[in-house]
Amino acid sequence: MPKQTCELIIESCNDYVIAVKGNQPKLHSHIQRIAALRKPTSRIVEIEKTRDRLTTRTVEVFHELKGIDPKWIGVNSLIRVERVGIRKGKVGY
Repeated sequence: MPKQTCELIIESCNDYVIAVKGNQPKLHSHIQRIAALRKPTSRIVEIEKTRDRLTTRTVEVFHELKGIDPKWIGVNSLIRVERVGIRKGKVGY
């Protein structure tokens, strides 16, 4: 999502959520650094076991966002979601 779109959303008194992968390299790099160097404000780990798969989901929320480009107007929180799945018959399951 372009920065200008985020600005329009904020100006209209709304909130936004964006998924960041490699599509925003500079922002992605800042997010990775924040997650590596700071403790999350909150953290939840869920383990789900279905037929042939064991999935672990970790959700972390960060509110300390120093270093993010100020052009990303309205960014107040970072939510990091990590999912790891193992199929039955693989090592460790």
